Amino acid sequence: MQISPLLQSILQLAGHMMSYRCVALAKGRTSGTDLGRFMEGRAPQVTLGDPRSHVEAAQYRALMASPPWDDAMALVLQEPRTLQMEGTPFTDALVVEFADVAGQLNGLAIGLPFQPRQGTQAFVTHSVRLLACPPALRPLADDIVIAFARGMKSHEQGNAAWGEARVIEPGVEPVPPADLRDPGFWAAAITPDDPHPNSDGKVTAHLDAFLAEGQFEGGLAFEKLLRPLRLDFSPASLAALDEVLDRLRTERQPQREALLGSVAGRNFVHLLAAYVGETLVLANSALVRWYTPRQLERMAPGRLAGATTPSTSLVAVLNGDGAARGHVLMASDIVAARLFGDADAPTLAAAAADAAGPVRAARLGRQVDPGVAWNASNAHGRLDVAAPEWFAQDPVFQRWFAALPALWRDGAVVWSNLVQANSLLFRQGDANCPGEVLYDPTGRVDPARFAGAAQAMFGLKGLRLRNPWLRFFAEALTHERVRTSGYDLPASLGARGLQTASLLFFRQHLPGGVLSGGRLPLLVSRAHPGIVMMLPAKYWPDDLGDDE
Repeated sequence: MQISPLLQSILQLAGHMMSYRCVALAKGRTSGTDLGRFMEGRAPQVTLGDPRSHVEAAQYRALMASPPWDDAMALVLQEPRTLQMEGTPFTDALVVEFADVAGQLNGLAIGLPFQPRQGTQAFVTHSVRLLACPPALRPLADDIVIAFARGMKSHEQGNAAWGEARVIEPGVEPVPPADLRDPGFWAAAITPDDPHPNSDGKVTAHLDAFLAEGQFEGGLAFEKLLRPLRLDFSPASLAALDEVLDRLRTERQPQREALLGSVAGRNFVHLLAAYVGETLVLANSALVRWYTPRQLERMAPGRLAGATTPSTSLVAVLNGDGAARGHVLMASDIVAARLFGDADAPTLAAAAADAAGPVRAARLGRQVDPGVAWNASNAHGRLDVAAPEWFAQDPVFQRWFAALPALWRDGAVVWSNLVQANSLLFRQGDANCPGEVLYDPTGRVDPARFAGAAQAMFGLKGLRLRNPWLRFFAEALTHERVRTSGYDLPASLGARGLQTASLLFFRQHLPGGVLSGGRLPLLVSRAHPGIVMMLPAKYWPDDLGDDE
């Protein structure tokens, strides 16, 4: 996420207030106004309006125009209103409007369309969405909505009321985008004074902006030289980048001060540093945290001991349990040495190869092999499962069921994490029901990254987003009958290299016949990409729970 920690806090407070109003709607209250204020360095304060004695709209307008406190953000929540909103016939909405004395948030509005009193329900809703956004915040539109939704989910009763009231929006079923391109994708520049605790979000955004042919704050130097390259995060792809750096060094002879003095030049170095680090992560199934030197100094004083240039450097800490441990990779220094140094400077490929051993040695604990029991047995018996009747109307699941014998016969076992499943699976019963998981078909991604990515993906449910892939996953999860098998998970959700899959959970394969926990072993096959089957519980590792 690229928005500042302060803005995240403000948005989450606003989302919490929205959830409170969902509780009021569920109780049949159809009007009300709430005010919240957030003062940096102090606990947020919220005045929750009573429908019988709430402040009139005109008084709120005056208050919003001139907040009576210094350095504060004012948030106002109103409903109902008559609005025309894209993608929904509802004209009533819970609306959060933002204002602050600095004027940065003025004009930002987030809405939850709703319709009161439908059948036995007090209200029904469609997806949360931006209603208005200041131009300066438009590149961060999706981050804003996602942070706001986290606040909604922090109010337990409100989140439950919102979930129970959510219905599918009218229109065509969600369809995945044709490719990764998203010209509107935007990556914020990485700066030494970044208030975030780390630079993970911005590093991911740099890589995704390049892959999506998006935009960089301040531009991207030498972009035309990079575009023809096939950057697939394989160790072999580093050689292609080495050729580009050699060509730049010998033909254009860039000067360090001039290039790194420009935002576009620093974006170029940071992009290549990020690519080297993420390639190393995937090649060695590693965990990574990205820092500027000042961020790392705040987290682990003395860790770098002045070994790098604070204004331009980007540092990766691999396989650590925090900033104080793990292998430190001076990623941007490696790029700069090749770009500004001489031909004897280590190549990116050589530097990554040299770092592989220390990265693996820095791993904390051990990884549990999900297939240890399955692989030890040569007699798995016959796969005895039946397709439910509704499969006849679902061609995706028909293909899935037809591939199961091949997975049972030749499949390999990999880790996955549950994203969502039919609620019937979480209690005793007979019905076999579908669900969605994230998994790593290659075994390159550290399983410790799965849970956070699955939680982030599930967090898209009920949101209307701008990015084509995030929007597809959000709408598919909300729809609950759209299959997501074989699609790459956007790295902005927590991990690069994971894929999504839809599957049917067979009761006889679940421990005790009930789905519990997040981590699940799956059977996969290269002959059937995107198709997975949960490994029967009797073959699960004994210490599966210790690795979660």
